[in-house]
Amino acid sequence: MKDDHRLKARARQRYSTARPGSSPFVDLCFRRLPVGRILNLGAGSTSVAADRRVVVNVDHVEPTERLPGIFVVADASALPFRADSFKGALAKDVLEHVQEPVSVLEEIHRAVGRDGVLLLTVPRAIARAVWDDPTHIRGFTRNALRTALRLSGWASDPPIQRIGSIPGAGRLRLTSHLVTVLQLPGLGHWFGTNWIVFTTRVPEANEVQPPKSLVTQVTMLRGE
Repeated sequence: MKDDHRLKARARQRYSTARPGSSPFVDLCFRRLPVGRILNLGAGSTSVAADRRVVVNVDHVEPTERLPGIFVVADASALPFRADSFKGALAKDVLEHVQEPVSVLEEIHRAVGRDGVLLLTVPRAIARAVWDDPTHIRGFTRNALRTALRLSGWASDPPIQRIGSIPGAGRLRLTSHLVTVLQLPGLGHWFGTNWIVFTTRVPEANEVQPPKSLVTQVTMLRGE
């Protein structure tokens, strides 16, 4: 029994992204997020906290080595943060691992403040993208991802585009142009194994503020 637990723990560490350092793609993702406190969910600890951002890195397992920055071990569906704690969030390759992706998106929505943003990547619903990792339990069609965003309070109308790894992309300095390159016929089909979407938080009903002009009109009517 103990051996089974050890094997499962080893597998979680093998497929967790909580590893030292960063990558050009992760750095690029952070540059798209606002300055301020950022939730880095399941994407490992990075060094971009020094780049005018306070990055709170969250993963479901302890990192295998000491990592720089803030690191919290937590369940993605029950984040230990108060509402409106972050200006934005990165969820890179997270939802394919969880039983309830809509619940995780709702929890990110709660933790991110009004006008907050989310940068999200997930594998497309194709066998070579989903089942290459034994800890994956699903992939997403474009429509399924759009529906999950809408149900969890995120804007579902931003473009959902293909992203993936092209051999030699780093050497050719194509990392920042991958979304554009993968729109080319053939390349997106073979190398665009994931979806990427940059979306905004839709305010809940009790968060919507009346237009300033309406506030002014009411104030004048009240004689204030």
